[in-house]
Amino acid sequence: MNCRHRQFSLKNVRIHDRFWDQWKRNNRETTLPYQYYQLIKSGRVANFLKAAGRQPGGYTGMVFNDSDVYKWIEAASYELQRRSSPELLQQTDYLIDVILDAQAADGYLNTYIMIEEPEKRWTNLGMMHELYCAGHLIEAAAAHREATGDSRLFRAAEKFADLIHREFLLNQRIGAPGHEEIELALMRLYRAGGDGKYLDLARLFIERRGTEASGFRQEAERLPQAAGFGLLFPVDNFKPKTMHEFYREFYLAGDGSYDGRYAQDHIPLRKQRTAEGHAVRAMYLYSAAADIAAETGDRELFSALEAIWSNMTLRRMYATGGIGSAVEMEGFTRDYDLPNRQAYAETCAAVGSILWNFRMLSCTGAGKYADLLELVLFNGFLAGVSAGGREFFYVNPLSAEKDHRRKGWFSVACCPTNAVRLLASLETYIYTGTSQDIWVHLYISSTLTADIDQAALSLTQEGSYPWSGSVRFRLSISSPRHFTLYLRRPGWSSSCRAKVKDAEYKTDKNGYIPISRRWEGEEEIELTIQMEPEALTSHPLVAGNIGKRALQRGPVLYCLETADNPGDLDLLRLADLSKLAASEMPELFDGCIALQGDALRHNPDVWVGRLYAKKADLPESGEKTSFTAVPYCLWGNREPGQMRVWLPCGCPADQNKS
Repeated sequence: MNCRHRQFSLKNVRIHDRFWDQWKRNNRETTLPYQYYQLIKSGRVANFLKAAGRQPGGYTGMVFNDSDVYKWIEAASYELQRRSSPELLQQTDYLIDVILDAQAADGYLNTYIMIEEPEKRWTNLGMMHELYCAGHLIEAAAAHREATGDSRLFRAAEKFADLIHREFLLNQRIGAPGHEEIELALMRLYRAGGDGKYLDLARLFIERRGTEASGFRQEAERLPQAAGFGLLFPVDNFKPKTMHEFYREFYLAGDGSYDGRYAQDHIPLRKQRTAEGHAVRAMYLYSAAADIAAETGDRELFSALEAIWSNMTLRRMYATGGIGSAVEMEGFTRDYDLPNRQAYAETCAAVGSILWNFRMLSCTGAGKYADLLELVLFNGFLAGVSAGGREFFYVNPLSAEKDHRRKGWFSVACCPTNAVRLLASLETYIYTGTSQDIWVHLYISSTLTADIDQAALSLTQEGSYPWSGSVRFRLSISSPRHFTLYLRRPGWSSSCRAKVKDAEYKTDKNGYIPISRRWEGEEEIELTIQMEPEALTSHPLVAGNIGKRALQRGPVLYCLETADNPGDLDLLRLADLSKLAASEMPELFDGCIALQGDALRHNPDVWVGRLYAKKADLPESGEKTSFTAVPYCLWGNREPGQMRVWLPCGCPADQNKS
């Protein structure tokens, strides 16, 4: 924790990128309108009307459905920062009017509690998501005020935050968020207005985890008196259960004793060294803790985050950057437990990982955090959204059959609404700055405008990333200034060089190329990143990947689909991986690069009448063929079929003949 980067706003950065323009355009023109319709159709907006007394009836849907409305407003606000849209502004204004009508006089706002159990506020923080929803309201409000200057929603969010501050800090009510999120939002609120009470409340919630003050143990003991007791949760990917059944399953061990790992509540965060529990909750917690550590200079807290990050990346993360291998509780299990077909790797967890890694990067300037941010962005996250923008993955396995398809919506729609807000705010992750320096973390063709030492700066990058490693920068500055421009050297690259005029620059120990010089007028920088297809091997303790390889080129992980490789993919064996070739595949995605190589395919017919064979009797099989691999982020956009990231290498029959 040796530096403090500032994040540039959406108004400072403009993307003009062949790859990302397609995703951004879909997000703005297709996904946002489509999701607005889904919010109306699914009854999420009607819940606010019911809470306001403007519509009769009971609550509709999952208890945390308010958060999807808030996340949509946040995403729409980012788009409004970028360009005006009367239709989008009208839609956000309507939703804000509905929300403001529903808010109680004291600032409280949670439509499930208000409609169904108004006397049971704060009685089930572990599962009912009151504080989680409040956090997303705050984030939406901050984004909307930044975009429009309209403070109505922001004032409502402040009023709710002030109520929570009185309840939990001033009145010392026991409790903490079961699903972390409000901690992040409070830090955003603190930075937007500077009121230290929001920082104090965020820190209180962080420090309570792993102690009796979190309140989860007490809640588990008095569930019949808690909000939602007996309420059926028809959660996607789970068998329907009641709230209290989920609570006991997630928070209690097999013998009935309390086990808080699900909510990162097993020991205080400062003492944690492993990534535990529900992966999305964990990412939001670690993100907020990084914000607090940066704001307060808390090195002990930051050291805990560094240890957890190392455990996650070295023992508990998929090659896609996906996290959370347990279907049962959407989270982490044990070291090296990374099954491919059963992988959960929730899209929301990928979003959370991006949020956390960006904060760790901003605290340290260490390239390893930007490397992981990039890996997750291009793979574990982007696969969660269809190329058309109307279908989404909740779960992102690394091996799938034809029945695993994206869906248009979910009863738990956290992933679609999380994806739309991240894509809408992508610009803010490309660059950061310190008082005297500019850092380039992502190679996305774009233009940054900023001031550095009272001089106006414009930095434009152009390239065909992620398909090409050649990037050209044009820097223009109004008055000569001496500063350092840091260009990230991707950790996957074997060679990376930057050149300004006749001078070449090398990578420093943090994974960046520092170009420190006096900049005048207009100058050009050439960056060349070696980008070759590579075969990955996983740790031998990841049992499902023994003898298998995965393919990567640049930041993009690849997979095989039956659309390009007819027949059962489990009969295919990758052969000589030193002869991998890259070629364009525009029919899949504009500019897309696919990989081709040699393979061997077993003939199952020679195994008729036998299930096992001794080496001497090994059937002759392994017909020579070829394979085509496509980017993992683009899989599932064609006809249904199998998908595999990890495939065996070599062919037993071929080895027998040698």
